[in-house]
Amino acid sequence: MVPAVLKASGVMDILDLSVYPFGNSYYATKTCGKGPYSSDERHCWYKHCVAAESPSSDCFQPASIVAQHGEVEKDINVIEACAVVLNPSWKAYWPFIECMEREYSKASLPSCAGDLGLDAEAISACANGPDGQAAEVKMAKATPDHPGVPYILVNGKALDDPQGLLQAICTAYTGDKPEGCSDAIPAGVKKSNSSVSIVV
Repeated sequence: MVPAVLKASGVMDILDLSVYPFGNSYYATKTCGKGPYSSDERHCWYKHCVAAESPSSDCFQPASIVAQHGEVEKDINVIEACAVVLNPSWKAYWPFIECMEREYSKASLPSCAGDLGLDAEAISACANGPDGQAAEVKMAKATPDHPGVPYILVNGKALDDPQGLLQAICTAYTGDKPEGCSDAIPAGVKKSNSSVSIVV
């Protein structure tokens, strides 16, 4: 869905894409539970740890992440989080995330990074140390409470139908529409600024 939208002529140039590779994960806590994975525990953790003014001390403890799909997901998320932190431009990190999600293996880090000109050693060092833990906390705090993934926001509003992503982007954009928007916006729709956030 997102790759197809980005291939629409000129669309990459009219949006600011933010990706938070934390998915449906959460940190184990005494208040909300320590797994196995439960969406109730995840929503509780968000309320008591992310949305709270004074989170408890165990809200973001290293090595206490509960991932919906287990260890592989945790590994991929931290690698992707490090790629985002080390390469702040979404046009740099998004293709890497696409590659890692497609291959879905830690072993794919060198090839995914190398093919895109990213520093695989720096990403690996981050993922295997305290910088990786810090990157995960950053992604966790940026991830809104959500029903499931992928969860897409356009200008802060949840997209009900991911298939309507191109229309939502083009409708929200202020300025001359690129060619890729030509069939996406109904006539007479008011436009505003455009920004897209994705939780993967």
